[in-house]
This record gives sequence, C-alpha cells and structure tokens, in this order.
Amino acid sequence: TVSTVSAACERSGVSELGLELWHFWTRHDVAMSSPAYNAALRSAASRSQWCQVLHIIHEMVDKGVKRGRLSCRAMLRACDAAGKNREAAACLPLFQDCLSKDELERLCIGLEQKLVADVADIRRETAG
Repeated sequence: TVSTVSAACERSGVSELGLELWHFWTRHDVAMSSPAYNAALRSAASRSQWCQVLHIIHEMVDKGVKRGRLSCRAMLRACDAAGKNREAAACLPLFQDCLSKDELERLCIGLEQKLVADVADIRRETAG
C-alpha cells in the first residue's frame, strides 16, 4: 500500500523518496488513506518541512481524510523544529474532532509558553 511504501522509505532513512512518491501518487489521483497521509507527514516532519506538513494537513481537511494524534504530532514536531509556534497554534483547531478537549488545552498551553518565550527572546535581541 501507499502508506507501507512511504513508511518503509522513512524507516530506511530515505524520507525524501517517500515524500516524492506521495507527491507523485497525489498528482495521479491515487486514493490516499489516513495512514498514507500520516506517512507523508512523518516524512516531511523528519526533514523539518513545516510548510509541507501544513499543506498536507490542510489537504487532509479539504479531502475529508481523518486526522489524529499522529498527524498532530508530525505537525507539532515540524513546526517546533522550525520555530514556527504561531503556525502550530493556528493549526490546532483542525484537530478538534480527533483530540480531546484536555489534549488540545495542554497543547495550547505548551505552545503559549513557547510563544511567550519567543517574544521575550525578541525583546532581548532588540533591546541589546
């Protein structure tokens, strides 16, 4: 399956190949399941391609593909690696249907703390 091939590429250290295959399959209208999207998300996240991760998540929403903890984790990982905490926070509402209210609240609090730290860093840089 698509997800098996993508996951195998990621485990083999060639996540870029898995992502290229995923792009090829989406361009040729191959039906994708949630596991296939999650494999693509993990591949993009492992390469810190936060913009690609957000694009894939929005595509999942547009196509009605189920999102879950794995999708959210990939998004958070990619955004965190790139320092894109605002983008991660803006994306959290897309997971309301698959994460509990408590889980979303914990994620929001964590991102809020990172954003406050980001602002403090900016203030220190501009004051110095």
